[in-house]
Amino acid sequence: MSKLARALALAAMLATMSLAGMTAAQAQATDQARQIEKAWRQHQVTAQRQSTADATRAALAEERHYSTWGYGGASAPATPAEPSGQPTWLVIALAVLAAVLALVTGIALLAAHRATRDQHAGQTA
Repeated sequence: MSKLARALALAAMLATMSLAGMTAAQAQATDQARQIEKAWRQHQVTAQRQSTADATRAALAEERHYSTWGYGGASAPATPAEPSGQPTWLVIALAVLAAVLALVTGIALLAAHRATRDQHAGQTA
């Protein structure tokens, strides 16, 4: 196998491993970001509900003081939908691509090694 083929195979393997590592790191970072955002939202919703409950209590106390009729119950604000973040299919597709590149590189190395071995066997015969 020539030095160029070895260098190309090594570069392809390194690129594949780098891509797989970046894909895993991106998936982990996305998951951590989701957890942080979820905790922050929960904190905001809790604080908002507390302030809403305080305001409702104050309004009811004022109402009892000034009037004899009551209002309907106050509704809690709706929580926003959670963002989807990094698409799962994209992470899976990148992982599959990395695996295919590694497989192709391995097959190319085996074919080059076999061709070199056959060539050496032909020269000795």
